[in-house]
Amino acid sequence: MSNEVPFEVIPLTAITLGIVAGIISMVLKHRVKKALLEAYHRERVAAIECGMTEMPPMPPELVRLLQGDASRQSDASGMPGGVNLLIGLVLLLAGVVLALALSAIAGSDVGLFGLLPAAVGLANLVYFFIVRAQAKAAVPSTTDAS
Repeated sequence: MSNEVPFEVIPLTAITLGIVAGIISMVLKHRVKKALLEAYHRERVAAIECGMTEMPPMPPELVRLLQGDASRQSDASGMPGGVNLLIGLVLLLAGVVLALALSAIAGSDVGLFGLLPAAVGLANLVYFFIVRAQAKAAVPSTTDAS
């Protein structure tokens, strides 16, 4: 009898645990959002029962949390698509380095696989420049108003 683990078990375990971790993360984020909305709702109902007629708007932090993916549209400085600039640069450079390393180690045919993350990085960079150009075009200039 052999106590060796078949080599297929390790990648299958890693993939399975990765998917499970993602599912757990989504469920926990959903529970947090749900609890915050319920607390906000209870607060508004209590205020109505006490006789308040005008309600303050929802706090911007809560709106940002509930939007989730929409918060990726701009970075901390407010630059539209700023996150895509970072992701694009990292993936582009990592893909080029990976392609060069694989070409040196295993040959040029294998090195082409490094161009996959480089292409995704390039797509993120193109998206960033398109979004930034659209944002600049959408902002009316102050010289036009005078």
